[in-house]
Amino acid sequence: EGHGTGTPAGDPIEAEAISTSFFGGDMADDADLPPLLVGSVKTVIGHSEGAAGIAAIMKTSLALQKSVVPPNLHFNELNPKIRQFYEKLVVPTSACEWKGVEGQPRRASVNRYVFGFGGANAHVILESYQASPVPHRAAESDTIPVCVPFVFSAASSQSLIAQLSQFSEWPGTKDESSDFDLRDLAFTLHSRRSSLPFSVSITATTRHMLRQRIVNFVEKAKKDSSDSQIVRGSRNSAAQRPKILGIFTGQGAQW
Repeated sequence: EGHGTGTPAGDPIEAEAISTSFFGGDMADDADLPPLLVGSVKTVIGHSEGAAGIAAIMKTSLALQKSVVPPNLHFNELNPKIRQFYEKLVVPTSACEWKGVEGQPRRASVNRYVFGFGGANAHVILESYQASPVPHRAAESDTIPVCVPFVFSAASSQSLIAQLSQFSEWPGTKDESSDFDLRDLAFTLHSRRSSLPFSVSITATTRHMLRQRIVNFVEKAKKDSSDSQIVRGSRNSAAQRPKILGIFTGQGAQW
């Protein structure tokens, strides 16, 4: 997927860069290399400026998913300045099947050169997704015991109690046939959630035990807000104080 703005100066430079990158050096005389398909979504929707990059990624992603290379529109005559680089580059003018190599994913590169809008360059390589078989999870009684607690935290004791109430109604804790792993849940709560001032730690080895202990905690906390199980921390106000940041790049809209 090229930048492909259709300009007299830009297209020959990009064609030379692509040809040199993929077919330069020792590969120049390799007759067995298949041609490289080069296109641009701009021939369909025009130049979307700041959104041009994401439009190209969306087009390329769909092409990978559907195994079809979409055609370029309005390609009637080759720019003479590109002809010398066009031997192994092909601009598709009709939709064609995207065949892959057995045992390997299909790959595509997305080029973006934004010289006129700040000088930002980007190159992204995408490849087709190949789902791997999901391993069968053993029954919960056969899994390794959960060795870390389930840590819940919130900005206030009321928020913490409300969060636990909602969690106790989550189908994953009520349905014993659910295949989620308690160890994954404990890890996420401990390592992937923000640590807020009010927290509680609950231990359990089964979903039923976890839900029952949460329900018991919520019922007790609603009766006595001073429940000693809630750990009350404090935030460092100096560390949380917002700071002023100024950016002067001289690059227009980009920084």
